[in-house]
Amino acid sequence: MRSNIFRTICVGLFFVSLVFSYFQLVSNDFVDTKKSSNEIALVELELRNKINILQRKYKIKTGLIRKKDSITLRVWDKGLFPIDGWKLSKRGDMFVKELASLIGTLKGDPVVNIESHYDSISPVKTGNSKYNKIKISNYRAAQIANVISYKGIDMKKVSYKGLSDSYPVVKDRDVFGNYIAEAGNLNRRLEIEIKMAGLQL
Repeated sequence: MRSNIFRTICVGLFFVSLVFSYFQLVSNDFVDTKKSSNEIALVELELRNKINILQRKYKIKTGLIRKKDSITLRVWDKGLFPIDGWKLSKRGDMFVKELASLIGTLKGDPVVNIESHYDSISPVKTGNSKYNKIKISNYRAAQIANVISYKGIDMKKVSYKGLSDSYPVVKDRDVFGNYIAEAGNLNRRLEIEIKMAGLQL
């Protein structure tokens, strides 16, 4: 009888220790996740402040998007590139160089992915084929990648691609198929995604 009671107590204590260990692990994971989220939030805030300074300085419109494990900088092309062109303007070149230097100050071995997006209207100077929109968006992405790698980010950590008009932010055609310039301006953009093992400044 006593042995049965002792066995029951031991089994009970064992399960209590298992439950305690489980909740300790869950609690630690939660703390780590919360800490990581807070670190990303702090980096986002610091980046946002510094990029706002660049935006005002060069009059180039930007936006910042925070995801679970990365931060994406959205840069619209007005002032950055000439219409239907892929060579950076003078102020666009200065803007990207300062931006690249800012990315270079980030600790945590940043990996940078650059996407270049276009609108639905065919380039005026280069003809009407879809190929030309792909060509322009590819060349624009390559320009940004070259500057970023030149300013200190290892080229092996930088990837880029031109996506033409495949991923618009908004529809830039009305129901009759007419082009809406204001919407097209929003679709012509660069998206620079920054991923790091430990997001820190």
